[in-house]
Amino acid sequence: MTHNREGKKTMKSRLIHPVLKAVALTILTILLNPCNIFSADITGTWQAEFNTEIGVQNYVFLFSRTEEGFTGTANSDIGGQKNEVKLTEVKLDSNRISFVEALPFQGMELTIRYDGTVSENEMKLNRHVGDFVTEKLIAKRSTGEEKQPE
Repeated sequence: MTHNREGKKTMKSRLIHPVLKAVALTILTILLNPCNIFSADITGTWQAEFNTEIGVQNYVFLFSRTEEGFTGTANSDIGGQKNEVKLTEVKLDSNRISFVEALPFQGMELTIRYDGTVSENEMKLNRHVGDFVTEKLIAKRSTGEEKQPE
C-alpha cells in the first residue's frame, strides 16, 4: 500500500483494494455460475419418447427464434394418433424453459404445460397435463438424422 511521509495510507491505496476485491468477486461469480449471464440456445429440433398412463408418446419439438423471443411447434404420435400443435407462451430465462401445448385429444383440448431446464443437447422437462398428472421427460437435440412422427 502506498503511504505518505507521515505513514498514513493515501486515498489511491484506499480505493484500489475495494475495486480489486469487487472485480475478483464478479469474475468468481461468473465462473461459478455462468447460467446467470448466458441463455441456453433452444433453436432447432428436439426429440422425446416417454411412457405415460396412456402408453408411449413420441414428440418432436421445433423451436425458432423471433424478434420477440421464441416460437415452437410440437409433432406428436400418441398411440397412433398424430398431431401438430403450435406451442404458446415459449419462455427462456437463462437455462430455464417453459411453454404450453394445446393438444387435441379424444374430442377435447388438453392444456399441457412444460417447464424445466435446458443444456446444450438436452431438455429435462416436467409435463403437467391439465390438473391430472405430471410426467417427467427428456428431449434430446436432434442431429438431423432422426425421423419425425408422420
